[in-house]
Amino acid sequence: MDTSLFLVVPVPFRIVDGQYGCDYQACDGLMRWLEHFERIVLAAPVLPENEPHEFSKLETWKSIEQLPKA
Repeated sequence: MDTSLFLVVPVPFRIVDGQYGCDYQACDGLMRWLEHFERIVLAAPVLPENEPHEFSKLETWKSIEQLPKA
């Protein structure tokens, strides 16, 4: 059975070196959802790559390409 989930989240994503990424905690949450759904469609804000952000110094970003099933 094809299972899918549409998530709308306030967690900001970034484009780093041409790839979409999010902080490790958000990526971990996405991996948990992927354990139960074959497909996830995600709506989230995307921070511009060329603008510095105050909290970017505190976050560790991970490419979503590294997620299973990406």
